[in-house]
Amino acid sequence: MAPPKFKDLGKKGNDLLGEDYDFDHKFEVKSKLANGIEIKSTIKQSAKDGMLSAVLEGKRSVMNMDCTLKTTHQMEPSLAVEHSKLLPGLKLRLDTDSKLNSTLAADYKLDNLMITSKINPAKANIDIDAAFGLGSLNAGVKTAYNYGKGSLATPELSAEFKVDAYSVQVGCKNFGESISGVVHTEISKGTEVALSFEQTSKNKNTDLNLAIGAAWQIDKDSSFKAKVDKDAMMCVSYVQQVRPDLKIKVAGQIQAAKLTAGNAHRFGITALWNM
Repeated sequence: MAPPKFKDLGKKGNDLLGEDYDFDHKFEVKSKLANGIEIKSTIKQSAKDGMLSAVLEGKRSVMNMDCTLKTTHQMEPSLAVEHSKLLPGLKLRLDTDSKLNSTLAADYKLDNLMITSKINPAKANIDIDAAFGLGSLNAGVKTAYNYGKGSLATPELSAEFKVDAYSVQVGCKNFGESISGVVHTEISKGTEVALSFEQTSKNKNTDLNLAIGAAWQIDKDSSFKAKVDKDAMMCVSYVQQVRPDLKIKVAGQIQAAKLTAGNAHRFGITALWNM
């Protein structure tokens, strides 16, 4: 079995502490036409500035390729084409925006190796990472090369170790200037806990960020999550499958250290309708 992508090392813990905490107000509708075209429409009000935005997306398979055409309310179209049947384990993706800027990405999966890369001709840059698996250990490295300047970015390292219901991931950036990690475990069926940390050292100053969170699967249709960080920022999230085609997500954020500050607290709701 191939290891996860580099960005997915520590995924369970990172998802528990990051997913579903969306403070925008969003309504999303998905449908599929008789000719096989998948349509997705999204209307969103940003939690940051209150601005409204809309995105319309259409997806269809053409000659073994998945083609996705997307446009925004500002009429900024983009096209993505994916092909995963040229070679076993190889997936290619070409993205083009309204200004004809393009990126080409490639994922290559082997039994014990996962390689991902992306080339951006407009920036003369190539991003590449690789992860390998050996039993309970997955490890990887990530870097970038700017062929316009002939410069190689400082490598980023990451490793994840799994045993039974526990997983521990540790990452390193800039030769130890930033060290981060996440620990995840399943206490019982439907109950998970995760702890993350990040220590940065720069100009003889050291800063440590901590966060701890938990998730509970209440029943087959509902779940609840909560987390708090070292700055007393508390977040909660509730997800309810109202009916087979409708899911509601509600999230809230409270800055416990600044209870009287109006802009420190946020609330978001998302409705996902799959027609």
